[in-house]
Amino acid sequence: MNAATTLLFVFWCVLLLGMEGTMAKSPDDYRAKLQQVNLSDGASKEEAIVIAQNYLLRNAYKDGYKISRPRVNDSTIVKDCWAVVFPTTWSVKLGQGLKWLEVDVDKTTGEIKSVGWGPS
Repeated sequence: MNAATTLLFVFWCVLLLGMEGTMAKSPDDYRAKLQQVNLSDGASKEEAIVIAQNYLLRNAYKDGYKISRPRVNDSTIVKDCWAVVFPTTWSVKLGQGLKWLEVDVDKTTGEIKSVGWGPS
């Protein structure tokens, strides 16, 4: 192996190993993560992601959205909520013009407060 091939191999190994702990592999893995959510102290960012991912699975949105790659911010739409934003797949972007789906999760209760789609 030359240096470039070795470097590429190491890069892919690090990338795949780094993703191992953060990505669920199947709907059952996402459901199992939901069972570990403890809302007694409110919903953390990580718990909000798990709640939103399970919402997408229950409502058949998983195929058009990158369920394992959300970003989380404070919601600008709903007070005291996390905005969990899932990017769309290329087929949804091209076919429907939508670029993201936002699931607003209450920071105290973990309840889904709103869901919306966006063009940009």
